[in-house]
Amino acid sequence: MNKAKQPAKRNKAESKPNMHQADYSQLLELIKLAKVWIVKMDFALETDCNPPQDYQMQIGRSPGELEIHSNYLCINLGYEIKGKSQETDVFSGHYHFAIIFEFTEHDQVATLLEDEQIKVTFLGAQAEKLVWSYLRKALQQVLLDAGLPAVVLPLYR
Repeated sequence: MNKAKQPAKRNKAESKPNMHQADYSQLLELIKLAKVWIVKMDFALETDCNPPQDYQMQIGRSPGELEIHSNYLCINLGYEIKGKSQETDVFSGHYHFAIIFEFTEHDQVATLLEDEQIKVTFLGAQAEKLVWSYLRKALQQVLLDAGLPAVVLPLYR
């Protein structure tokens, strides 16, 4: 049974905080996860493509965007997925996620997020970790529906 090759590993420097990550524990005490959902998802096989049983997948992530509202945070993350077999494009897809955190202490949350290190660490260590399991499930299902062997993305570490 042929299987898709595992995706190239993500650049840890881009997606995870470094060893000197900011302490965002105060922020976590002030906020509560309310919703996570896929806002937009598209996936397309290349038109002249017979789905191969052997392909490589690349995953790219756009920088997270964070908006502070009166009583909630909205975080948007996007991923671009590409599949190639040898030099031939097999598929492409985009997944956009939104995460809502609720809070009651707007001024404290806003002050903490003014610290760029806390903001970057929170987006990488918390937000990306939350949506990764949703991306894993959605991507695996769409690959199977397209007649391609599924790739099980690794757990977020």
